[in-house]
Amino acid sequence: MLVAFARLGGGVVTILDPKSGFPLLTISAKMNVYGLRVIGDAITVVGAGKVVTWDLPVAGQVPNAKVTLKDSTRTINLSGPPPRKVVSAAISPLSCPIALVMSELLGTHDIHFYNGSTGEELKDTLVVSNKIWFTPGGRDLWVADDRDDWSTLRESDGWEWEGGGERVDDKDPPEGYPWASSHGYRVTKDWWILGPDGRRLLVLPPSWQSHTAALRVWKGKFLVLLHGGLPEPVILELDP
Repeated sequence: MLVAFARLGGGVVTILDPKSGFPLLTISAKMNVYGLRVIGDAITVVGAGKVVTWDLPVAGQVPNAKVTLKDSTRTINLSGPPPRKVVSAAISPLSCPIALVMSELLGTHDIHFYNGSTGEELKDTLVVSNKIWFTPGGRDLWVADDRDDWSTLRESDGWEWEGGGERVDDKDPPEGYPWASSHGYRVTKDWWILGPDGRRLLVLPPSWQSHTAALRVWKGKFLVLLHGGLPEPVILELDP
């Protein structure tokens, strides 16, 4: 398993081995990066006005040394007016669609949806939240805010909120939701990590702490801390 990350708005993508933390590949994106996803043997990166894909070495051929990929394999320009201030982006695991969150007045945001194959803008939706993630099926979009309130935009509904306004679900997040552990782990408000049985495993040191729950992403037993105070992501493998 490989992990890809880039600092939000930065220009370098790093591929690393989560077991060792050793960086295997770096990519010079030559643009500000707002979202990325590894799909098969390729990594797709979203900038303010385009989507760029690089082919990666297959898993068995990833070198055990740091190398740099420079030449992209495909570039798609996004249609519509030039994007305003981009906050974040998400890419469906199907590589289509692509969503960009753009900052608006009074703390609101617009999510703009694009066809990931052609770059055509499909529609835009006004929201308050700004953390987005496509569901494992790739068709619906989860949205969260800094309080970790979450809701779902469904493609079958044209990515519209019910009743014309933002809908916040009050039930537990579904399986696969990136800001909640499917294995029962959780982080408390005083920054303890609890195991599935509720036992305290460890406390996050001050430099790793963040009040924004949506900047902690879970995948199985792995917890990734992504907040801006960190020079690079922290990846923890938990074992109760």
